[in-house]
Amino acid sequence: SDVTIASMTLGAAANVTVNQNKTLNVGNIAIAEGGNLTIAQNADVLQPPTAVNTGKATVKVNSSNLFRQDYTLWSSPVAGQNLRNFSPQTRYNRFSSYDTALGTAGDYVQEIVTTADMNTKTFVNAKGYMIRMPNNWTEFVNASIPGTPYLGQFTGTLNNGNVSIPLSLANTKLNLLGNPYPSPISISAFFA
Repeated sequence: SDVTIASMTLGAAANVTVNQNKTLNVGNIAIAEGGNLTIAQNADVLQPPTAVNTGKATVKVNSSNLFRQDYTLWSSPVAGQNLRNFSPQTRYNRFSSYDTALGTAGDYVQEIVTTADMNTKTFVNAKGYMIRMPNNWTEFVNASIPGTPYLGQFTGTLNNGNVSIPLSLANTKLNLLGNPYPSPISISAFFA
């Protein structure tokens, strides 16, 4: 069921899951190495903006039904998630972000360019990424055969508090942003 607690400390052998369609209201979260906090698809972790998180948690997010050459947009609810490890079967040159500094039209730029990028590039908090489905994904045959959702899994320290990302509005007034939290955000508060 939904639960509200003051804080959470998970030891090295602890395994806690926030189930689908459930909410964990909590203050600080501390997860020891070897401990595991999993936030299932459509589950939420709500925290006051001053709460501090340490250790790694796993947040599961499923895409809509997609086919092999489809792209979808992602943003990480955790800090430290490696781009390539998020979708290791996607071709390395199919991870992109939107760059408003490229003139009046803006454009998508390739995120993983070198071999070193595969190991070092991580999701930037609140930045949106366009990622193509893995190269071994379901092929489109006809409209009567549905695609397959990508079962995204983010692992890292849960984001919380104020997250800032610079916006360049001079050229296009377009940006690609994403929710940086393991819970929904208030769209009216975001616009305000």
